[in-house]
Amino acid sequence: VSAGIICASGIGISRLMFSKLERIFRDSIQLETYGQNDITPYVAGRTDFFISSMNLKNLEADIVQVNPLLNDEDIEKITKYFLVHRSGFVTSKLKKNYMEYNRILSLFGVMQICSMVCIPYYINENLNSVFILYIFMKDNWNAPRTKFMLDESDMDFFNLVLLQLQNSIEKLENEEQIKNINSRLEKSAITDYLTGLYNRDGFYQRIKDWIQNQITRDITFLYIDLDNFKYYNDTFGHAVGDRILKEVAEILRQISKDRGFATRYGGDEFLISFQFVAKESTLALGRSILRMIKEKKGFADIISEMLKKDIVIPKEKELSCSIGIADVKGIVDDDHISETISKADEVLYRIKHSTKGDVKYAE
Repeated sequence: VSAGIICASGIGISRLMFSKLERIFRDSIQLETYGQNDITPYVAGRTDFFISSMNLKNLEADIVQVNPLLNDEDIEKITKYFLVHRSGFVTSKLKKNYMEYNRILSLFGVMQICSMVCIPYYINENLNSVFILYIFMKDNWNAPRTKFMLDESDMDFFNLVLLQLQNSIEKLENEEQIKNINSRLEKSAITDYLTGLYNRDGFYQRIKDWIQNQITRDITFLYIDLDNFKYYNDTFGHAVGDRILKEVAEILRQISKDRGFATRYGGDEFLISFQFVAKESTLALGRSILRMIKEKKGFADIISEMLKKDIVIPKEKELSCSIGIADVKGIVDDDHISETISKADEVLYRIKHSTKGDVKYAE
C-alpha cells in the first residue's frame, strides 16, 4: 500500500507525521511526503491514498483528512500577535513573565506547557512565518535531564539555525523560479502563441524525441488545410479568424491526444503526427475531423456571439478542410520527414484544386 502525506511545503508537519506513522506501520505501508504543489496526476495515480490536514477538494484522489495541529483561527491569532509584537520570546513556568504570553500559550494548553520559544520571521517587513518550540510538563519531568527549560541561549541557537534555514529556502525558491522561467521560455519557443499547439520547431523536437527515446520510427502524417478561411478573415475580421483557428486547433488536439500530437504548421495549415496508424484507421480519423468541423455549421454561433449580432454564412462559404495523408516507416532524419510531408502536401494540393472538403491517402 502506498500513502502520501501532504503539507504546504512537504516538510515540517508532513515529516513529523511520516516519522510517527513509519514507527506504527513499519514495512506494511510505503510512505512518501509531498508539498501541496507536488501532487501531479502521475503522483496521484501511483498513490493509493493521501493523508493531510489541508483542504484538498480539487485533488482527485482518496484523502484521509486529519485534524490540523493549529486551525485557521489559531493561526490568525498568532499572526495578529506578531504583527503587534515583532520580537520573539522565550518563557517558562519558572519565569515571572510566563503569563504575559498567555495569548500564544493558551493555543497549546497553558497549563501543560513547561517552556516555549517563539521566533517570527519577516520578509520585506511582512510576517512570513513563525517558529514555535515548546516542551510539555510531562515530557520535562520524565526527561533524563530533569527540569529542562528553554532559555535565551536556546532562543539564540534556534534563531541562528532558522536564519540559515530561511536563507537556504529563499535560495532554493529563487533557483526554482529560475527553472520555472526557463521552462516557460523553452515551452514558448516550441508553442504557437495563438492556438497553444506545437509550432514547427516544436514539431521537429517532438519527432526527434520519439526517435531518440525509441518510441517509434513509424509515423503517419495528416496535412490539413482549411477551406474558405479567407472568407472569414475578409468578412468578419482577423479577430474572428483567430478565434476560428483556436476552435479548429481544439478539434485537432482532441483527435490526436491519444496517439500523437497536433501542430500549427503555418497560417491556416495544420499537421497531425501519429505513431503509425493503419491506412483505413487514419482515413477514418481524417473523416472524423471533417465531420466535427462540419457539425460546427461554419461556427456561426460563435461569430454571432463575438460580434453581438446574428450572422448568416452561405453554405458554400462554411469552413471545411482538406486533408492529405502520408506515412513513413523507419524514419531516419529531417529530410526523411520533409519528404513524407511533401507527399501528404501533394495529395492535399490535388484535393484543394478539385473537390475540397475531402481526405485522401498518398499512394
